[in-house]
Amino acid sequence: MAKRKNTEWAWAARPKIRSYDKKEIPQAWYSSKAWMACRDRKLSTTPFCEISEHFGIDHYKHLHIDHMIPLSLGGAMYHPGNLMTMNSTFHGRKSKLEVGRDSPLIAAMKTDYGLIPENRSDIFKIIISPPRRSGHRCEIVW
Repeated sequence: MAKRKNTEWAWAARPKIRSYDKKEIPQAWYSSKAWMACRDRKLSTTPFCEISEHFGIDHYKHLHIDHMIPLSLGGAMYHPGNLMTMNSTFHGRKSKLEVGRDSPLIAAMKTDYGLIPENRSDIFKIIISPPRRSGHRCEIVW
């Protein structure tokens, strides 16, 4: 098979991926050349927190690339539709919400590369909505 040249996204040259068990994805994967290239492409196209921009807040520091549908739940590893640039605060909030879940936080659709979100803006509502506690008023502090 001939090598593909100048693929726009790293996922285009990768095998189709259905799902992963979290134990199957070593932390070393996040240092792999394939992931670093994919991450760099995403940061070059969106060098800001997409959630902050949605709400009109400037935030360009401490950026993370998040898999909106986690790999452990079948999310697409390199597909740009499953990647979102977030600041560390929002990434931490989303990660806490995902702990112990056996389904994604937002609706997902199947592709040949894994699951991707049906509607990317659904994640904004989930991450920003404050927790409901009886007798307490929760506010978002920026």
